[in-house]
Amino acid sequence: MALGWTAAEQVVVLQEDGTVHLYTVTGEFEKTFSMGQAARDFGVTAMEITSDGRGMAVLTNNNRLFSVSSFANPRPRHLHDIPGVSDESEVG
Repeated sequence: MALGWTAAEQVVVLQEDGTVHLYTVTGEFEKTFSMGQAARDFGVTAMEITSDGRGMAVLTNNNRLFSVSSFANPRPRHLHDIPGVSDESEVG
């Protein structure tokens, strides 16, 4: 699990299966979204909130990178694989 803050002062809670929960600063639930099937299948090992606080990137346990550019309208997308690190046979 990982935690972070958005630019709108929402608490970001990332679960190992790639499920993301957003809460207000007072703890009220706002929304849930998923980082996608690969995150569910392989699990998430790391998360970083973007420097502007409006999005995030995650690294799955099979070394795939996924990002969401907007917490307001989350649409996870797969970023390019890191040459020599990601195993093509594990694509999920």
